[in-house]
Amino acid sequence: MAEKAYAKLSVDLEEGIEEFIAERRAKVGSFVETHFSLRETLEIQKRTIVADLFSNPINAAWSIPYLFAKKAVESLDKMGWTKLNPYFSAVPSGLRTGYQREVERLVVDEILDRAAFERCLGKRPALRKLIDENPSILASISGEPEFREAIGAYSVSRSTISDLSGSVVTLFAGWLFFGDGNLGVSGIGDRIARRVARKKAASEFFLGEGVGDTFYGLFPPQPTTGQVVFSTFLVYALLLLCSLVVTFLSDPLRKKLGLQERKIHSMLDHLEERLLVQTRRRLKNAIGNI
Repeated sequence: MAEKAYAKLSVDLEEGIEEFIAERRAKVGSFVETHFSLRETLEIQKRTIVADLFSNPINAAWSIPYLFAKKAVESLDKMGWTKLNPYFSAVPSGLRTGYQREVERLVVDEILDRAAFERCLGKRPALRKLIDENPSILASISGEPEFREAIGAYSVSRSTISDLSGSVVTLFAGWLFFGDGNLGVSGIGDRIARRVARKKAASEFFLGEGVGDTFYGLFPPQPTTGQVVFSTFLVYALLLLCSLVVTFLSDPLRKKLGLQERKIHSMLDHLEERLLVQTRRRLKNAIGNI
């Protein structure tokens, strides 16, 4: 294909990308207003709470170890030791909650709309003619990898706050009640069960509760399996409640502060940059094979 013809196609592609991004930006304000109010956030959580019964506490427990590991891998990478990079990239930052999946779906449907992107490209005469004559080229320039990357980065950054909040609450509770900030959910549950077992045994001590408390302080009774299970479940439930409350309050708060809009605009900035570079390269490769 002549260099002049390719230059025209490249200009058309760039204009299509710019029109699409401008069109998406115009929708951000109404999107945030509609989907991140207290009422809408509560409605989404009501639809997804069953799916989140297990994922929220697991994410909270995993978030701090994951961040420490990530920083360690990044530090090694800066020093030139890159062997762990491909392995760590396969490690998930956590389980995707039902709430996160629902928000992702809304962003994909209303902001990252690939059908709208293809429509913007199809408005350009040179590109439209090329696509009509070679339909397979559309797949090369539709930006699918870039769209996946955009929603992935957006979702990871959103989940960090709620996941970390659960971890912080767990660590703080362990430090506040037991003087140990390294306890996880099971550790706190075990400590609570031991306290319950000690209190119950002391109340039944034949010399009275006061003497029994002193005695069992020296010779702690072992909690029953039921006490351990119940106490751990209680901690788990409180952690889940904390994660849900943080999610419920954080999105409307970030909306109020303008952070929601800024985050989506930042996502669109990154998407535009990636599309301009990658789709142009793929277009050149595709037409070189015609």
